[in-house]
Amino acid sequence: MIGRVHRPPGTGKTLCAEVVAGELGRPLLRSVVPGLLSRWVGDTERRIAQIFEDARRHGAALLLDEVDALLRERGAATTMPMSPCSSTSWSVTRGWS
Repeated sequence: MIGRVHRPPGTGKTLCAEVVAGELGRPLLRSVVPGLLSRWVGDTERRIAQIFEDARRHGAALLLDEVDALLRERGAATTMPMSPCSSTSWSVTRGWS
C-alpha cells in the first residue's frame, strides 16, 4: 500500500501514519528525506535503498517525511542543475510489496 498525504505542518500527518501502521500491526519507520540527500554521486540512491531494506527487514511501514525534497517543479528542470537523485533512485522501489 502506498499513500501520499500533503498537508501543512502540524496537521497530524505523522500521527496518521502511526495509526495506519498500528492498524496494519507493523512498526513505523520514519525517515526525513532531506537527511537522505547527498551531493556525492550514488550516495542518495544508496541511502534510499537502505531505508527500504530496513523497512523490509523489520516488516515496518515506511514513512518518507518531506518527500517533496526529491521532486522538482517541471518548469525548473531546464534552468536548475541535475537533481542529486537520478532516475535510478526510483529503481530501489521495484519489487516493494
